[in-house]
Amino acid sequence: ELGEKITMNVLVHTKHAERFNRLLGEAGATNLRLIQVSELDPAIMLQLSQRLDEGEWLAIAGDRVALHGGR
Repeated sequence: ELGEKITMNVLVHTKHAERFNRLLGEAGATNLRLIQVSELDPAIMLQLSQRLDEGEWLAIAGDRVALHGGR
């Protein structure tokens, strides 16, 4: 199946995504890298660029609660 052949890199903020992470685990998500948005730096961005060049996918999980308490 397609999900087994593709590695997905997902930008998340797990402070607000605990339920999302639990659902992924229960669904048996494999080939999945959760990347904390609060930890993004030039080195991680370079790694993501290389992963995209290698055919991996990138997704952004939008949270409903702002990181810094704003709207």
